[in-house]
Amino acid sequence: MNLQARRLSLLVLIFTGIFTGCDEADELTEFDISESFTTTINVNIPGDSQSEASIDEFAGIDIINSPEIEDNYNLIQSISINSITYEIDDFSGFDGAVVSNASFTLNGDTISIDDVTLEDADNNNTIFVLEDEVVFNSISQMLLNSSELSIGVSGTVNGTPVQFNVIVNFDITVTVDVL
Repeated sequence: MNLQARRLSLLVLIFTGIFTGCDEADELTEFDISESFTTTINVNIPGDSQSEASIDEFAGIDIINSPEIEDNYNLIQSISINSITYEIDDFSGFDGAVVSNASFTLNGDTISIDDVTLEDADNNNTIFVLEDEVVFNSISQMLLNSSELSIGVSGTVNGTPVQFNVIVNFDITVTVDVL
């Protein structure tokens, strides 16, 4: 091999090492923060037992309520939503109450849900899972610019009065890059 080919080979090896080393060094400056946030949406609809009623209630979550996320908020590289779940709690009211045509609204994005028999869901401590990858990706991107997430529940209940809580759990992983 001539001298020029050796020099070229050496330069290729050096640059390959530098670029590989930079990627590995970048990974050393990253860490993940996994957090769970919970909020409760209170629903209280008075009325007589034969009237349908609309539900449209909101609550919020602010991810900087986590001290570790707050300390690193400007260094966040990405946010992944691991899960969003909800459950019905403390139901009282109309026997056989069912919420239909229901959905969750997360900062303007909507996820439709199946009908929920409120008393059964409460008595069985049923955990419902929201799933919509497109909405999750939209929320992840939005949270890079704003730490607050508005969560709404809407639908129609087949009879009143009803009173219950919707407990929403929001699990995320935040990747922080300190450099």
